[in-house]
Amino acid sequence: MNECRYYENRLTPPALTEDAKEDVLIWLRTSAVKGISIIEANTPHAGSDSHDHLYTGHSGIALAYIRLAHQLPELEVAEGFDYPKLVQKHLSLHHRHAPHAGKLSPIGSVTGAALVAAHHQLLSLGDDAEEWEKAMVTLGSAVQAACESDEVGGDEVLYGRAGLLWAIMNFQKLGGRAEEGVKQWGPDIVPTIVRKIIESGTKRTLQYMEATGDHNEGVLMWEWHGKMYLGAMHGAAGILTVLLQVPREVIEPYLPEMITTVKALCRLTLDNDGHLPSAIPVHHRSDPYVQICHGSPGLVILLVALKQFAKDYYEDDLIFGNTLQAAAQKVWEQGLVKKGLGICHGVAGNAWALMLYGRVCDGICTKELWLSRGLALLMKTTEMPPMVPAKNSLFRLPDVPLSLFEGLAGTVAAYAEAYNLVKGDDERVLGFPGLGGKGVMGYF
Repeated sequence: MNECRYYENRLTPPALTEDAKEDVLIWLRTSAVKGISIIEANTPHAGSDSHDHLYTGHSGIALAYIRLAHQLPELEVAEGFDYPKLVQKHLSLHHRHAPHAGKLSPIGSVTGAALVAAHHQLLSLGDDAEEWEKAMVTLGSAVQAACESDEVGGDEVLYGRAGLLWAIMNFQKLGGRAEEGVKQWGPDIVPTIVRKIIESGTKRTLQYMEATGDHNEGVLMWEWHGKMYLGAMHGAAGILTVLLQVPREVIEPYLPEMITTVKALCRLTLDNDGHLPSAIPVHHRSDPYVQICHGSPGLVILLVALKQFAKDYYEDDLIFGNTLQAAAQKVWEQGLVKKGLGICHGVAGNAWALMLYGRVCDGICTKELWLSRGLALLMKTTEMPPMVPAKNSLFRLPDVPLSLFEGLAGTVAAYAEAYNLVKGDDERVLGFPGLGGKGVMGYF
């Protein structure tokens, strides 16, 4: 018999009265400070960018600090943190690269180091022309590959076009040199990449129909490593989340197929007791995944995006709201996963999904319910390694314990996001790294 993937959730969500909120805010600031201190005490300066990426590399830690500079700037004064210096420590020695199809997203490729280097130049008012040029060459080469390649399996968020598309839209949002740099890569880059992703999705429609018995010809489905994954990092949920945050005029021609696909994911989830299956064909597991990369937390973020950016479609069919509620409930019940505190397949990621759900809920009571449930999960992460010694915790130490997607850097980013959600400072809420959920804010 397989070991259960999660611990029973007996947590009590924190109250969110005005007095109680201040205690939560203090806890979030204190936890962020502790997390930063642990990261900095246990990481060397970055080296070459040859194997660097946002997922577990130094550039991911640098990105966390770039986000923190926007979301918790008060720590620079109160704690003496110098965000530009922290970012600089984790910037890889960058080279010019020509990424190939299937290795385009900043999350899982060298374009991550290039994106962070260029972002740092903009936000710190850097004037290193050579560093800027090398970063723009790498990013431009990735864009060219995304627009020209027809390789199957290169569309998902972790390694493919969707992750690169999210990076381009946010980089462009920064304006100035960033916007001019994107224009130099060619006209209509965003519409071209969107079209390529949609075209790729149509190539697996028949295969999906045969595997599921769903005879709706409008379903899009994408392949990665020979399988039709459904989750946020490798599959349809993540791709659709990014596409929904593209300007409406760009995606309008494709919205019917996109909405049909979201409905298909909802039906699969409702048929599986609130769990989004990890892949097609569906294998009914006694202990399904509850994590952003494979499972219902990623679907929650997709439906949060749908509610905001295609509200007319969301409100036209009750299946979306019903599925969002069912999926969020499973995340709450089974979100204390034994893998630990990461945002990709850990508790902080599950918490983040619930907090974003709370942000778009209708009615103050429902908003506070889901925000407080997300906070309860997130607050539990301070009992997980590396926030505490591994020997003192029932939860596992992540494989790369200080990284953005697997470890502590991502959890600190979640603390900063939660801080602004509790404070009600929506301008500083950024969404989930690589997926968003709030729209294009200028930060990956």
